[in-house]
Order: sequence, then C-alpha cells, then structure tokens
Amino acid sequence: MLSTGLTAIALLDKDGRELAHAGSFAQKSALSVPLGLPGRVHLIWDGQLLLHAVVDMKQAGLVVGQAITETALPVTTGALKDASLLGETGELVLCAPFGLNMQCFPTTLNPGIFTLAKRSPQGVPLPMTHALEGATGFITAHDYRKQEVVAAYAPVGALGLGMVLKMDSAELYAPVGRQLRYLIPLLAGVLVIALLSLRWLVTPLVVRLVRSEAEAQEMSASLRDSERHERALLDNVDEGIVSISDGGLIELFNPAAERMFGYRSEEVVGKNVSMLMPEPYQSEHDGYLGRYLQTGQAKTIGIGREVAGRRSDGGVFPLDLRISEFFLGGRRQFIGIMRDITERQRAREEILRLNTSLEERVQQRTAQLEFANKQLEAFSYSVSHDLRSPLSAINGFSNLLDTTMANTVGDPLTERSRHYLARIRAGASQMGELIDALLSLAQVSRISLRWEPVDLSALADALLSSYQEREPGRVTRLDVEAGLLVQGDPRLLRQVLDNLLGNAWKFSAGQSCTEITFGHEISSSGETVYFVRDNGVGFDMAYAEKLFGAFERLHSQFEFAGTGIGLATVQRIVVRHGGRVWGESALGRGATFNFTLAELC
Repeated sequence: MLSTGLTAIALLDKDGRELAHAGSFAQKSALSVPLGLPGRVHLIWDGQLLLHAVVDMKQAGLVVGQAITETALPVTTGALKDASLLGETGELVLCAPFGLNMQCFPTTLNPGIFTLAKRSPQGVPLPMTHALEGATGFITAHDYRKQEVVAAYAPVGALGLGMVLKMDSAELYAPVGRQLRYLIPLLAGVLVIALLSLRWLVTPLVVRLVRSEAEAQEMSASLRDSERHERALLDNVDEGIVSISDGGLIELFNPAAERMFGYRSEEVVGKNVSMLMPEPYQSEHDGYLGRYLQTGQAKTIGIGREVAGRRSDGGVFPLDLRISEFFLGGRRQFIGIMRDITERQRAREEILRLNTSLEERVQQRTAQLEFANKQLEAFSYSVSHDLRSPLSAINGFSNLLDTTMANTVGDPLTERSRHYLARIRAGASQMGELIDALLSLAQVSRISLRWEPVDLSALADALLSSYQEREPGRVTRLDVEAGLLVQGDPRLLRQVLDNLLGNAWKFSAGQSCTEITFGHEISSSGETVYFVRDNGVGFDMAYAEKLFGAFERLHSQFEFAGTGIGLATVQRIVVRHGGRVWGESALGRGATFNFTLAELC
C-alpha cells in the first residue's frame, strides 16, 4: 500500500497515455459492482474488497486527462470474515442487484462469488431482497440455502448495495430449547433469559450495520480526497514536475525537478517560475501564462518543442516541456512536466556531424567511381580496337598463307604444317571470343537497367527452340513452367537464361535423352526461387565457389567449349536485379542453378 492510503494510482492524458503510475492495480477482479457515487466508482473483489475510481481531469470545461485510483477496504473485508464469530451459521452477506437476480461477494459460508434469485420459486423474497429495495428490519425466513434463519437487513447508504446479517434459527434458539427441557416449571424465567439472549445476539448485528454505513461514507470521502493524494504521488515519477499557481508562483517541486535544476524544494516554492528559465525564455513563458489568464486560451508546449532551463549554478540546458491546466480543490493551477534532453541533443549533433562527414565521403567515393568507370571505358575501347587488330591480322595472314601455299605448284605444306596453321586460326578465334565475353561482362556492370515486365517463360521457350533448331536430331524432354512474370531489364534477363539454359543444353549433350526444366518454387522464408535443372554431367560441389568467377572452368576446353565468362555474367546481372544465384549438383547426376530477383511492388 502507498503512503497515501491508496493501493494504486495512475495519471493519463486525454488520449489515454500514461503520464505517471504508482502502486499495483488489481489484475483480474472476480466481481465488479458500480456504486451510486459521483463519477465512475466500482466496488471490486480481488481476494479483498477494493474501491476502484476513475476521475476526469478538466481544463476549461474539457476533459484533458484522467486519474485512476484503487483503495483497499480492510474493515469491510474483515467484517465479512468476522461474521463466523457469531456461530457456525453466522453469515454477513453483501450483494448488488443484477437484473432479476443479485450478485454477492464471498462470505464465511460461501467463499466464492455467487449469484442468487431475488425470490424463491414460490415468489417469496429473500431477506437480501428487502435490503436491495431500501428496507431495514428483522425477519425470520428461509435463505438461499433453504434454511430457516433469523436475519437483519438494511441498504448500504445510497450505494445501491444491500447487507444482511443472519444465523440459522436452530443455532440461534438452541440455548432456549435446552432451558425448556430442563426448566419447564420456570417457563417465565426462561422466556426472560431467551429475550436477553436474543438481544445479546442482535446487538453485534446492529453494530455491524452501523459500521457498514460508516464504511460507505468512508468510501465517498476517499474518492473526494483522491485528487489530493495524486499530488503527493507525483514525487514518485522520473520526470521533473512543477506545479504553478495561476499567478506564476511555484507550489510543488518534485525530487526529479530538484535533481534537474539543482535547487531544493524549499528554495523555489513560493517564487516565480521564471527563475528556472534563462533570460531569452522568460518573457516568452510569461506570455503563455498571461495570455491564458486574460483570455482563457490555453497554450501547450508539447514534447517536440525544445526549450531551455536554467540550473542553480546558472548553467543552461535543453529540455522538453509540457504545460497544462488542472483544478485542485476548485482552484486553477498549472503543471509542467519536463525531461532533460542534454544527452539526446548531443547525440543529434553527433549524428549531424557524421552525416556531414558521410556526405563528403560519398562525394569522394563517387568521384573515385566516376574515374574508375572512365578507366574501364578506356580499357574497353583499347580491347575493342587495339587487341582486335593484331588478332585479325594473325587470322587473316594465316588464311592467306594457307591459300598461297595451296596454289603453289607442288603444295610445299605438309599435313603437320596445315595442322599448325589450323591451331593458329583456332587460337585467334578463341581469343576473339574471350575478348567479346570480357567486353560483355564489363558492359553488364555499366549498362542502365530498363525496368519493365518480363515473361521469363516466353524467353525460355524461345531459347530452347533455337537450340533444338541447331540440333534437330537430339532427343529431348524440355519442360518450361508457364506464366513466370517478373520486373527487370529484358535484355539482361534474356542473357541470364541464355547462359543457364545454354549450359544445361551443352553439358547434357552426352545423355541419350536431354532433360531440361525451367520453373520456380517458394522457399521456407516465402522467397520466390527460379531454377534451371538438367540431367547432364554435373560438377563436384567441392569446387562450387569457382562457378561464378571469370575464366573459371570445372571442365576442360576439349570436353566442353566455352569462355568461362557466362556464369560470372549471370551473377552480375542477378545481383544488379537485387537477387542472388547459386548452383547445386553431384558428378554424373545433373545440375540445378537457382536464382532470385527483387520483387518490386
């Protein structure tokens, strides 16, 4: 329990956001009954009786927040439990109306929440029914256990609750029965003793009823005092809180504010709030407060507007400040909630400094990349013109030598000489192909992407058809999944499929039936993965890291022709499309190449 007598309190703003909180609220009440008190007040049961209240905090007639409180009622809870002191069947019952029924709090005879009908099946009202209808009295009747009882009943003030104190007739009159059996000649005396005994038993009932009425009044008083308790609980929050009178004088200065400004509470209470502000801000804040006092127009400085505070040593520091109006005991006041944001401001300045440094580094890096691109363009030009010329000369002069010697009488060239010339021409041709592949690889990195819808299925069908036309005699089983649409550059994506499907066609040439499949699947993470699968010679996964390197080959030139640039080109294109590519295989069991592409909305 808090020092204020409450078990819990919370302050909320108008949007329901929590501003301050202390204590612990009931987590799951078994029963909640609204009471006939101003505001929203409930009597709840959570192992004990608690008073739960919600009070609106108003500003200029508008609700600007709420205060929520809970107060334990140990006296009333104890009264419910102490009823067993009257006897084995003694019971104090507290109930509330619930339509045609009534809901009752736990008792000594019934430890759980229970619901009763107001009347018996014969239409006879229970003692509690009289109490809920506002009546007070004594009655001999049958209770909810169908036992005859002697009961005293009464309403609990104007709270909408009823209370009954009762005992079984058999237990109540047992002393009288024993006296009748043994003292029949003294019947008159026994009657007197019985009346005295009855009075003795009923006296505690009356005391309990009076005490219950006092408890109800205590509930009402506790609710009226809750706003004053809230002020004391403000000391438990981390934010600095300063309460200001409508004249601008400080009335409350919580411990967090003391730590923030370096003043003790007694040094600032009763003084003008301007002492907490540096000179440039004093007139501005005085203007806010003065305009409200004159016009009633509220001005709130919310989090996001940074102001400055002045410490006792004269140091100025940044803070977030929110000022709003509230009423306490019918008197208008202002409350300022503030947070020191010195560290946040330092972090922001550091971020700005790093951003400036990053921009400079980006500019330098951009200049370096532009220079590198120009160097690459110059290299490409050199490859296109300077390297091709010697290759063309070698190839041309080799053909001319072969033709000249063939036309010479006696043809002096031997078969070995012709073989050497053929090797020279083949080497020159292969070098030309390598130069073309290298230029293509460089171009992939520089070309601007043209994003548009691309039908991968249609591209794959067209490429496989062209391969089939070049080798009409090959037995094939080709499977292309229809409807594979993506966003990307159609020229580059065609180059990806041409390399992957071309490799599948090339490396499965030795099979009795070439099998190639192009399709897609969804990974466990929800990613779309496209694949090209074949039944060719495959490769050893131990060398998989070499697959996508330029001029890297897992098979010799004599086994399968090629430049060693194709898969490197595929990887660059796929990466430029925001994806990745990888291969899976086993020697003699075919290969599968997978790739992903960025999914653009």
